[in-house]
Amino acid sequence: MTDPCRFDDGIPRLLTALATQLAPEQISAGVVLRDAAGCLSFFSSQELSPEHRDALESLLRAHLGAYARPDRVLVGPDDPGAQRMLNDPYALELTGNDTRQRFRYLDRRIVGSDWMRQPSPTPTAADTPNGARAARRVAFASLKGGVGRSTALTIVAAEQARKGRNVLVIDLDLEAPGIGSLLLSEDRMPQFGVIDFLVERNFGSVDRAVVDDMIGTSALTQGQGLVDVVPAIGTRTLEQPANYLAKLSRAMIEAVPEQGPPSSLADKLHDMLTALEAVRRYDLVLLDVRAGLAEVTAGPLLSLETEVLIFGADQRQTIQDLRFLLAHLGSLTGDSNPDEWSRLKMVHAKATASRVAGFRDDVWNLFASYLYVEAVALEQFNFDADAIEAPHYPLVIPLDTAFADWDPVSHPDKLVESFYAHTFDSLLRYVDEVLLEAGDAV
Repeated sequence: MTDPCRFDDGIPRLLTALATQLAPEQISAGVVLRDAAGCLSFFSSQELSPEHRDALESLLRAHLGAYARPDRVLVGPDDPGAQRMLNDPYALELTGNDTRQRFRYLDRRIVGSDWMRQPSPTPTAADTPNGARAARRVAFASLKGGVGRSTALTIVAAEQARKGRNVLVIDLDLEAPGIGSLLLSEDRMPQFGVIDFLVERNFGSVDRAVVDDMIGTSALTQGQGLVDVVPAIGTRTLEQPANYLAKLSRAMIEAVPEQGPPSSLADKLHDMLTALEAVRRYDLVLLDVRAGLAEVTAGPLLSLETEVLIFGADQRQTIQDLRFLLAHLGSLTGDSNPDEWSRLKMVHAKATASRVAGFRDDVWNLFASYLYVEAVALEQFNFDADAIEAPHYPLVIPLDTAFADWDPVSHPDKLVESFYAHTFDSLLRYVDEVLLEAGDAV
């Protein structure tokens, strides 16, 4: 081919080349591998004759150019390592955009491997092994900063504590920590934070003493419920700030034990949540997630069994980045009925009345394009634009300048119902409804 192959061209060109030499069922039985550098190869489940194999390998190299894997672009079923790839349980079932050819796909990444996980089921009100009611997890995510995500989380925590519930708040915004200082005064900060758990987990299980000293209890809320806070960083890091970036780089890597499989970042987060939720009975766990499509965001979105609130302002950047996210999520489930996505809910932050309907329609177009399944049966995952229960239909938080400089530690009088209830009414009602679905009546 005369035009050079670019990253986006790679898989369509590979499928086109395969289709000239193999039947559709031969392609769908094999595996397409993209390695950490982005190069492609095809693992065939059937042995090909030497002549057939040479012809197909030459064709693949001609189509892919620099994106043909240099060592072996075509791998037979008896070649070293082939069966491990062909039988990999994490291979995704996809359909080529241009050819509509079904194929299996593995994407090997240095970072971002958690983004390739199949989505976990919608959370249910399951009991824990000791018979206690499992805490409901809600992740607060956003596609950019400055949309009031952390402010909203602190208000939800305060309101639930006012109603007598115990709340655990966890700061997963490791690259821009903040929720800890919003809810904890300096004298209540614990020694360790999320970043310490993730680093220590690389060396095996984290002992209970560290877990207990990751939690500080906020003094800012009113009512009988507690708000416990796990900051991203604790006093140990604040005392030695030069260590922070060194910790951050190691927190993001997989834990590789001497024996057994490695633990990804999402696996480490799962272990951390399990350990923290065992400290006391919590009714609600709120996760403050890094803005954007960061590595740490993949776990809460895909594999930690959380309700996910996606905050976005009415800006072109929000719609652009939401397209990236939903297109990827849609690729994980293909043409199946992905009701796992019912745990997503959009939040229209800093909303003006004139754009509420327009923002909703813009978001619906993206959900309809990438996640909703064309309705040919009643049980399929599909919603009209004005379906209030739908994931795309936003909870509205109106623009309110009273929250521009939100700092409840300095101004604790603002963390009271009379101050926040009107602005955050739709969000607070939604969280109550989530808990009611779990059988925890207000």
